[in-house]
Amino acid sequence: MTRIRSYEEALGYLERLPAFHQQGSGALKPGLERIAALLDALGHPERLYRSVHIGGTNGKGSTSAMLAAIFQAAGYRVGLHTSPHLLEIGERMRVQGKAAPHAWIRDFVSRTISLLEQVQPSYFEYTVAMSLAYFAEAGVEVAVVEVGLGGRWDATNILEPELSIVTNVGTDHADILGPTVADIAREKAGIFKSGRSALTAARDPIARAVLQEEARRRGCALEYVPDQVRWEEVQLDWTGMQADLYTPQRAYRKLHLGLVGWHQLENAALAVRAAERLGACFPRLDEAAIRAGLAQVRTLSGLRGRLEVIPGSPPMVLDVAHNPEGVEALLHTLRSLPPVPGKRLLLFGVLADKAYEAMVAALASWADVVVVTGLPTPRALPPHRLQEAFSAFGLPVAACASVKEALRVMRSQADPEDLLLVCGSTYLVAELLRTFG
Repeated sequence: MTRIRSYEEALGYLERLPAFHQQGSGALKPGLERIAALLDALGHPERLYRSVHIGGTNGKGSTSAMLAAIFQAAGYRVGLHTSPHLLEIGERMRVQGKAAPHAWIRDFVSRTISLLEQVQPSYFEYTVAMSLAYFAEAGVEVAVVEVGLGGRWDATNILEPELSIVTNVGTDHADILGPTVADIAREKAGIFKSGRSALTAARDPIARAVLQEEARRRGCALEYVPDQVRWEEVQLDWTGMQADLYTPQRAYRKLHLGLVGWHQLENAALAVRAAERLGACFPRLDEAAIRAGLAQVRTLSGLRGRLEVIPGSPPMVLDVAHNPEGVEALLHTLRSLPPVPGKRLLLFGVLADKAYEAMVAALASWADVVVVTGLPTPRALPPHRLQEAFSAFGLPVAACASVKEALRVMRSQADPEDLLLVCGSTYLVAELLRTFG
C-alpha cells in the first residue's frame, strides 16, 4: 500500500487527477456514480449531519458564507464546502471558518489511495468526498455546500439537503450547461429535491419560469425571494453596508452586512430567508444570530476576495468577478462608493473560456489605466489578446507575462490618491493574496 508521508506529497498525488480548474471541460465526467462509490466506501459520512445545498451562476459562494456564518453565530458547529480554493485545498472544507489542517489532508489521501485508484474520480469529485468526510470526522451539525458547476450532475448533488438554493442563472459555462438560459436553469434546478423546500433570486424571466417548472415537476416548494423581501435605507461604504430588511417573518432594522455590494443584498436576503425557513430544524437561528452572522461574515466564514480592500497607498481592491454578470455587479457597486480623487487603475487577467469581450467592454468604461496579465494555468487567455481588446477602447494598456510583473508595472504607474482594482479570475486574486497574506 502506498503511504503518503507529507502534505506536499498528497497534493502532488491529487494534481494528477483530472481537474476542471486546469483542463477545463475535458476533465468533466458526467454522472454521480463515482461520488456515490466514494461515499459508500467511506461509510456515507454525509448522512451524519444535515446540509444546505447552494448553486447559481454568481453569488453562491457569498451566500454560502453568509448562511454558514449565521449558523456559527447561532452556536452550531458548521462545515462549509466551497470551490475553487484561493490559496490551499483545505479552504474547500472549512469547519467554524477554519481550513482543514494539512495533517488531516495528508492522512486522508494516504488512507484512501486504493479507493481513489479503484474509483478513478475527478479532482472535484474526490475533494467533495474529502469535504464530506472531514465534516463528519469534525462532528459538524450542519454543512453548507456550494455547487461546483451546474447542479444536476455536480458531485455535490449526492446530498439530500434540508433546503436548496439557486442564487441566479447567467450565461457562464454556456458551452457546458447550455446553450440557452433555459438549458442552464434546468441544469441548476437539478439540485431541487422532492418534498423539500428551495429558494431562488433568479431574475431572468426565462430562467425563473424554468426553475418554477422544474420545482413543480420534482415536487419541491420553490420560493422566489425578491417577491418576499424588500430593502430600505441602504447605506454602503468600503467597510460594509447597513440597511433595513423586511421579510415575511420580521423587520430587521439597521441590519449590518460585512460585505460591500448591491448584489450582496440579494445574497443576504437569500441567506436570511434560508435561516428563517430552517428555524424548525435549527431553533437557535434567531434574529440575533442572523445579525451577528451577517455582520461578521468575513471572520466567521473565512471568505476572501469579495471586494476585499488591501490597505496601502494607494489601496487595492480584490474581487473574484470572472464573468460579465459578476463584473457588472462589481462596477455598479464601485460607482456607488465615494469616488477616489486620483486615477482608477485596473489589473486584469482571465481564462480563455470566459466571455472576456463583454467584461473588457464594461471595465473599459471605468478604468483610466489598464495592466493585463497571464495567469498560472494553461486555461489563461494570452495577455496580448487582452491588450488588443482594451486598446480598441483607446486605453493605455501594458501587457505582462506574470502577475508579479503586472503588479510591479501597475504600482509604478500609481499615485497615493489612486485606486487599484484587481479582478477577472480567482487565479489572479489568489496570486495577489499570496503576495499580501
